[in-house]
Amino acid sequence: MKEIGGSCQIPVGIFADKNSARAVIASVDGKKILREEISAENLDGKIFARKMLESGGKEILRI
Repeated sequence: MKEIGGSCQIPVGIFADKNSARAVIASVDGKKILREEISAENLDGKIFARKMLESGGKEILRI
């Protein structure tokens, strides 16, 4: 969340368990949604966040 700039005003989220992490970035109106999943063994939070931003998250969040 910190790497993306998330807050309670921005629709981003992540769920992780021992096997994987799943994250979402959505537009405020919910029309655009980006979802990504990564295995727990490859999880680096900062790299995962940057990947999401580069995969369309920046456009959704307009940052």
